[in-house]
Amino acid sequence: TEEPLTGENDPRVYAYGRTLYVQMPAMAEAGLMQVFDISGRVVYSRSLPAADLHAVETSLSPGVYVVRLSGRRTQASQRVVVW
Repeated sequence: TEEPLTGENDPRVYAYGRTLYVQMPAMAEAGLMQVFDISGRVVYSRSLPAADLHAVETSLSPGVYVVRLSGRRTQASQRVVVW
């Protein structure tokens, strides 16, 4: 079940320019990151190894995206603005 990110230990995604930073304190397991545009199309996808923090360089155009993080036990999504 996918739930909005609300808790202290939930994964967090934020953008600085075109770099996405993925912080996964409670989800320290390998997983999949998918980025969707506002039309719902997958525009970026990448496997993430088990780690607390990832810096993911992208070539996304400026805009609003939804990032979905999927692990074996956890699935969450968050909206980010790329500039």
